[in-house]
Amino acid sequence: MIQNWIIEHGLYDQPRQRREIDRPRADREAKRIIAAWVSDATADAPGEACREGSDHA
Repeated sequence: MIQNWIIEHGLYDQPRQRREIDRPRADREAKRIIAAWVSDATADAPGEACREGSDHA
């Protein structure tokens, strides 16, 4: 069980780490990824919507 492993390794005894997110950097990376998706979708079928996914036959 996961809970036993956590107890064995003393993870409950450690304070939770604060994870600061650099929003400007994360937003730039997200925009880059979205642009790549859009580019891939338009390169596959110019002028048509992407046909991938379980909702398309």
